[in-house]
Amino acid sequence: MKYCIAFLLLHFCLLNTGCKKYPQDEGLSLKTPESRLLGKWKPVKFALNDLEQSTSVLSVYFPYSYIEFKDQGSYQEFSQDGQLRFLGQWQLQDGKKKLYTFGTFSIGTTTTVTLNRTWVIEKLTKKNLTVTLLQEDGMNEKKWKLELDNIQ
Repeated sequence: MKYCIAFLLLHFCLLNTGCKKYPQDEGLSLKTPESRLLGKWKPVKFALNDLEQSTSVLSVYFPYSYIEFKDQGSYQEFSQDGQLRFLGQWQLQDGKKKLYTFGTFSIGTTTTVTLNRTWVIEKLTKKNLTVTLLQEDGMNEKKWKLELDNIQ
């Protein structure tokens, strides 16, 4: 019986140290990445090309008070005044290491824009989400890093 318990403890320890899905995760999680992602997330930190930006710059580039990931892949962004700004879908891809968001948002009353983004997940816990987006505009490459806290 002692050997059985020792084997189970050793097995658990090995699993706990080798099961990090994302680079900044703390380790083993009993919840799936999908279930950890569900909920409302507030942007709290933003870096552009590895330079941390002020909260005023954060509100310019990410002008929403929170993002909500719902069951069945529904995705919404809400503005600072609580209005729906972006409506779309989300999926985990590439072995659940990338977060793909796609959908449309309105600019004023006459213009609708389609937006597709593929974020690389660096950290995903029930309380924290860190994602990075690489964007090329022909001559320059921009690296956007966004940290969010779960507010639900």
